Amino acid sequence: MTSLPLETPGFATAHTKEELIAAVRRPHELLHLVLVQRERLHTSIARDQHLWWLVASLVLGTVLYALPFGAVLGVTKFWRVSALLLGSIAICVPSLHVVGAFIGSRLQPAQTLCLALVSSSVAALFSFGFFPIIWFLGATMEESSAISAGTIAVLLLFVSQAAGVAQFLRSQHAVSLLREFKPTFKVLLVGWLFLLVFITARLAMALELV
Repeated sequence: MTSLPLETPGFATAHTKEELIAAVRRPHELLHLVLVQRERLHTSIARDQHLWWLVASLVLGTVLYALPFGAVLGVTKFWRVSALLLGSIAICVPSLHVVGAFIGSRLQPAQTLCLALVSSSVAALFSFGFFPIIWFLGATMEESSAISAGTIAVLLLFVSQAAGVAQFLRSQHAVSLLREFKPTFKVLLVGWLFLLVFITARLAMALELV
C-alpha cells in the first residue's frame, strides 16, 4: 500500500515525525491530538508513516488519563481502568487485523492499532473528565443510598467506552475517505465492535470493576 503525500488536497496536513515524537513527550496534550486536531490524526493514520510514535503516544495517554478514575475507585484499583481499556484492545486487535487482511483491507499493523487505540484514548479522556464526579459522590453519598457511587461509576465507564467506540467509527470513516475500503470491511468493523464491547465487559468483571 503506497503512502499518501504529507499534504493531500482537501484534507488536513499529516503530522511530521518530529510532531509525533513530541506527542509522546507531551502526553498531557492527548485531547488536542485525538479530538481537537482529529483531522490531522486521520490523515496521519492514512498516510502510514512514523505511526509507531503515534501508537506510543496513544498508549501512554490512555494509561495516564485512565489512572485517576481507577484511583477514586480504590487505592488498590488505580491501575485497573487503564488495564481494562488497553487490555480489551490488546485482546481484540489481532482479530481485526488478520480478518481485515483476509478480506483485503490493506491496512498495515500500525494503522489498525492506531484506529483501535483512538477508541481507548478517547474513553480514557472521558474517564478523566468524570473522575472528579465519582470522587465527589463517593465522599458525600451515604452507603445506604438507593444508587451508590459505584453504580454511577460503572455507568460513567460505560459512557466513556461508548464515546471511544463512537470516535473509532468517526475515525474509520475519515480514514476511509483517504483509503478505499471494501464494503465487507465495514461489515467486519461492526462485528468487531460487538466483540470489543463483549470482551470489555468480561474483562471489567475479571478486574472487579463491575
